[in-house]
Amino acid sequence: MDIFYKKLKVSQDEFLFQFQSHPNYPSVLSFSDTLTFLGFKNEVYEIEKEFWLELPQKFITIYENKYTIVEGLDDNYLVSNDKVEKISTDKLYNDSENIVLLFDDNEENEYSTDRLTINNKWFIRFLMSLIIGYSFFTHSHVLFVFNIFSIFGLYVSLELFKTKFGRKSAVINSICTGSGKVSETNNSCTKIFKSDKINFIGLKLSDFSLVYFFGLLFVGLFIRENYFILKYLSFLSGIVICYSLYIQLFIEKTFCKICLLIIVTLLCQMIVSIFFINIIVSVDVLFISVFSFLVIFSLVAYINSILDEKEKNHILNVKNIRFKKNYSIFKRELQEKKYNFHIKNDEFRFGSKDSRLNISLITNPYCGYCAEIYKIIRKIIKRYPDISLQLRFSYLPINADHNLTLLITIFRNIYTKKGADFFLEAIEFWHDRNDIEIFLNEYSQFTLETEMDGIIDLAEENISFGLTYTPQILINNYLFPVLYERNDIFYFLDNLIEDEDILNECN
Repeated sequence: MDIFYKKLKVSQDEFLFQFQSHPNYPSVLSFSDTLTFLGFKNEVYEIEKEFWLELPQKFITIYENKYTIVEGLDDNYLVSNDKVEKISTDKLYNDSENIVLLFDDNEENEYSTDRLTINNKWFIRFLMSLIIGYSFFTHSHVLFVFNIFSIFGLYVSLELFKTKFGRKSAVINSICTGSGKVSETNNSCTKIFKSDKINFIGLKLSDFSLVYFFGLLFVGLFIRENYFILKYLSFLSGIVICYSLYIQLFIEKTFCKICLLIIVTLLCQMIVSIFFINIIVSVDVLFISVFSFLVIFSLVAYINSILDEKEKNHILNVKNIRFKKNYSIFKRELQEKKYNFHIKNDEFRFGSKDSRLNISLITNPYCGYCAEIYKIIRKIIKRYPDISLQLRFSYLPINADHNLTLLITIFRNIYTKKGADFFLEAIEFWHDRNDIEIFLNEYSQFTLETEMDGIIDLAEENISFGLTYTPQILINNYLFPVLYERNDIFYFLDNLIEDEDILNECN
């Protein structure tokens, strides 16, 4: 994972998906909106370099054409994008644009770096160590060295395979771009990979290196009397070496560092294989080895086809979401249906009562689908405290049983006596347990009778407009479009706050 996302403590996949699916991608606006969606309060400014000394210690700018986290040191700066560098003030000023994003760290970010990714890295390291240890203690020294080169070749091939499907590899990037300013898409490695005309059931030459090193490692570890297989395959790899060098020298006339690294690995294996002795040809070993390579080839081809299909679906999904996030389309759908609510009271109202943007949620305690909505409400209240938000419970005494009346009573008492946060905790507690006895045991002190007229007035108005289904969301009396997921509201809140057409329709 890139250092940039580690520093932000966000999932790289989630960030890139939200960023790339923004209608204005790859603008600074889309980057800022992505930070906002992920829970980071941020502001974008265009500031001349002479005023940068007055900036906070940590900020984001575009350094060497990449979004970069900049942290001030005593006399220098620490910049973090694909890697971490300590640079001088002059270098930062010369290689950066005047765009600055000021942001607040979000320690409670729900899109934080997935701990499973870290665990996977340690698992791979443990597996590699286990293989090396097994080879060292169970094989000859010559074969052990040969297997080490197979492991190294397999690791590089896996990194290449990963980059084929849009995943970044710090190893590949650092080797290909080095410390210069060569971009990831405009370096010799990328040029050579694109010139590769081999395509057998979707597999390129770099994919065959994965099959080759995986097969060599399997044979070298688990098949006895394997010297003749490893030796002959090592010398046959000379054909691939010649082909690769021909492409680099005579076709593209540039060298690919990764290709040269693999070539050196193959040459080292050829040299090591010279020291293999007792070269006994065995038909059984030959058959098992060929079968193993065929299985590995089929496995790589199958995984390649799955990942290729997944990548196509991802690209299509990004395009669809980009269309979906278009505010003008959302606004058009939003304004399709409007309800002229007239009753104004402060029952279960959150945020700023004077806000020109009011979100109404029609709900009831027995609505299982409403549980997700309350989590959305908490996020809105936390991120946008200036928005007005009100719950309109569908509660009429004539239609309510004793338990429903008891629940609404407890909710109102909690809201009036303990406030919004405690109330939302209580309502989430109810939906998590969905057991009236457990709920009463937890909140028995809030069962005293309370004034219900305001709640009933809101419910009667809901019914008068035919709003009986729950949950339903209204934004300044406009019904939230059914074409959108309720969580999609976060894509548009910033636009809604500034849209005078919508704000003028304030309830």
